[in-house]
Amino acid sequence: MKFIFSLFVTVSIVFAQNNYFPNGTYLQDIPTPESVLGFNIGEQPARYHEALGYIKVLAEKSPRVQFFVQGETHEGRTLSYLVISSEENIKNLDKIKSNINKLSDPRSLSNPKQIVESSPAVAWMMYSIHGNEISGTDASLQLAYQLAAGTDEKTMNILNNLIVGIDPMENPDGRERYLHQVQQMSGKVINSDGQKIQNSGLWPSGRVNHYLFDLNRDWFILSQPESQARVKTQLEWHPQLVVDAHEMGSQSTFLFNPPREPINNNIPESVRKWWDIFADDQRNAFDENNFSYYSGEWYDDLYVGYGSAAPNYQGAIAILYEQAHTDGTVIKRHDGTNLTYHKAVKQQFTSSVSNLATAANNKNDLLNHYFSFRKKASNLNGAYYIKPSENVGRVSKLIEKLQLQGIEVSVSKTSFSSEVKDYSGKTKSQKFPKGTIVIPLNQPLGTYIHSIFEFDPRIKKEVLAKEQEKIEKQGYGIMYDVTGWSMLMAYGVDAYFSNTSESIKTEPYQGKKNTGKLTSTNNAVAYICEFSDDNSIKALQMMFDAKLKVRSAIEPFSIEGKNYDRGTLLLRVNENPSDIKTQLENIVTATGLNIIGLSTSHSQKGNDLGGGYFALLEEPKIALLTGTKINIYSKGTIWNLLDNEYGQRITILNYEWLGSTDLRKYNVLLLPSSWWGYSDILPKHVLTKLKTWVKGGGTLISIGSASAFLADSSSGFSQAKLKRQSLKKLSEYAEALEDESLWQTKIDEKAIWDGIIPKKKDAKKEEKADFKTIKKQDKRARLYYPKGAILKVNLNEEHWLNFGLGSSVSALVQSRNAFLSKKPVKTAGRFSDAADLRQSGLLWPQARERWANTAYLTQESMGNGQIIMFANEPIYRSYFYGTARLLLNAIYLGPGMGADAVNEW
Repeated sequence: MKFIFSLFVTVSIVFAQNNYFPNGTYLQDIPTPESVLGFNIGEQPARYHEALGYIKVLAEKSPRVQFFVQGETHEGRTLSYLVISSEENIKNLDKIKSNINKLSDPRSLSNPKQIVESSPAVAWMMYSIHGNEISGTDASLQLAYQLAAGTDEKTMNILNNLIVGIDPMENPDGRERYLHQVQQMSGKVINSDGQKIQNSGLWPSGRVNHYLFDLNRDWFILSQPESQARVKTQLEWHPQLVVDAHEMGSQSTFLFNPPREPINNNIPESVRKWWDIFADDQRNAFDENNFSYYSGEWYDDLYVGYGSAAPNYQGAIAILYEQAHTDGTVIKRHDGTNLTYHKAVKQQFTSSVSNLATAANNKNDLLNHYFSFRKKASNLNGAYYIKPSENVGRVSKLIEKLQLQGIEVSVSKTSFSSEVKDYSGKTKSQKFPKGTIVIPLNQPLGTYIHSIFEFDPRIKKEVLAKEQEKIEKQGYGIMYDVTGWSMLMAYGVDAYFSNTSESIKTEPYQGKKNTGKLTSTNNAVAYICEFSDDNSIKALQMMFDAKLKVRSAIEPFSIEGKNYDRGTLLLRVNENPSDIKTQLENIVTATGLNIIGLSTSHSQKGNDLGGGYFALLEEPKIALLTGTKINIYSKGTIWNLLDNEYGQRITILNYEWLGSTDLRKYNVLLLPSSWWGYSDILPKHVLTKLKTWVKGGGTLISIGSASAFLADSSSGFSQAKLKRQSLKKLSEYAEALEDESLWQTKIDEKAIWDGIIPKKKDAKKEEKADFKTIKKQDKRARLYYPKGAILKVNLNEEHWLNFGLGSSVSALVQSRNAFLSKKPVKTAGRFSDAADLRQSGLLWPQARERWANTAYLTQESMGNGQIIMFANEPIYRSYFYGTARLLLNAIYLGPGMGADAVNEW
């Protein structure tokens, strides 16, 4: 890349070491960035290997610096960080860590004074979590040199009073993707046009990691190795200051804290005061350099899962930087000025030094705040309870993520009762059995726990008024991100909140060991495996890989003294190879599930195992659509779920070549959501081809805007319809909805046997609005679409898409599209009625009726195949495992349950 950026000197920037830190003095035996990299910081972006090489050299040459490895990315790149402080502090690093660790748990420390006065505070500086936001990484290298070599008073004050952690490259896979794109697209002449392709990059953006995740939304979800490594590191060091450096649009300037409203109500006033203290010094530093800046404006702090948010709930002060973006060269701004890469880096550096200086000057107060915050959390009342579940795999996954963050989890040793709130917000007395998961708030991370679990976080009335005003005046509101995110709802566990601390006998949660067992008899005629645990999907996949013939129970049954639900997997011995027992032993070992051998096919209740109520499943041969107009997050979560979590082989197809692709190889095709809709992705000739494929036995699964396209009247693909296009037929759909529950009508024996017909009550006539009014109301309701709210979806438990799930799930909804369905379309999942619809997040009254009772998940036949449509993302941010299970059922059960496969010849 050097040959491209070497001409950047023509934009008349004179680089010198003191350009970043005027009048700085330095140790001569510490290598400058230029001496190792071959260019000055800010001349061009450092590549991954260059940045890693330089920080390793600093650690080798400077007694102030230590180098650590914290993990590895999906693509095998090292996730590393530096710890920098005075030589004296580095010599006593273990003791300092031990003292800060004691400070982090006020339950075992009555008086923090000695530790506060004798220990440096910990500041954690993180850069470029979005890989195409590049200036932060280069600023971190300059900062590392400043701290490793600087001898001036300000630098020495920082070193004496702080342990500084520098995470120079939070997303190396994304950074390398972006810089590789820039290198490939750049010529020898520098172009300052902000619209150039180098500035935006190509699809998929370098913003995301390998599996296309926005790592800055993953801080409590921990779906990715980068996040897991980073959280584990911060748990080790317990920082009091956390900085997260980003970039934004090229025409902007520089943003830092404090944010604007809405601000999460769990963030106390003490944190907000610290934001102001740090901001005052930042403003002064920027004014001295004649840098433009602002705070708030578009950035709120409601969602918990940002890198600049999560630490605020743990006792630290978290600060966001947003620097105007360049591609590593220069951008000519609308005001005629040039934004150079050097300036972008310098502003990130200046802001970093300012925050560190503030922290150093206030280190005792920061440490006291940290201790006081966590002490207050340790005295909180209340607890969250999770009832024991047959879905052990999912509960174990949830608790693993909690413990990774330092959250204490216990298990009740006896049964107990408590006044609790459920997901609906209703308070009731509830009995809990022995083995209930107990997550008390009276622990150092109690505030954080409540913030990530909270069923229904509220937004201030004045903020709602501003949101409404913006919607009415300009058609969109001020909410920056989702407004509902409860980790418990997302996982779909049976959870409750008590605002009192019950006296419950508990023991620390140890986790469920892999104790699956194959129970067999010498004369087994069949083997069965229950389908309630998510690990049963993994077991089913392994059965397919082993070429076993697997069936799924369509109805409940009882056999050999035990009841089994719909979905239970059945393997008939006479349909399978002779080594079936060995294959099943391997599956039991891998999944921890129990598989039971049966000596008879006769059921005491329900259908016998040899009958037609056990559908033969087909191995899914999966294709996933991708391309430049596909939503990277939608594609990424599906890809991650199947490839990374389940180890499932899939073929990724470019939609631009779909017209010439041989689809006969696949029996499942997944259509992720799209940024711009599917009209250009699936032109008419490709739609015709898809219909032929579906009619031949294919299972087409669509997500979000892909479903909207299939339901759109212009495509005519699905018999489910968009609500906005079916306003004249609302009464038909209302009648169809009533018909869905007719099977529940109470049996009237007198009417059947004696012919006595009960008198019908006179129906109340309702005044119907005219179509023009209905259309106007619907258009206005679409403006108030769910803002990342969590809504209740009622499930048809008899439909195979819902096997193993129960009666309802919580779904994240952030869409203007509502769907209507009636026979012959089968509605497997339907949003609840208006009164019970909203579980968490912002759903305006104007929108409740619009989304109430609309379709979330539909399945319809087309020839020998089927169409399965999800209204929204089922695996949103890779932690909505309740709705993700619906997607997995669609993929793994679909080809056998809903489509007619062609028999082998």
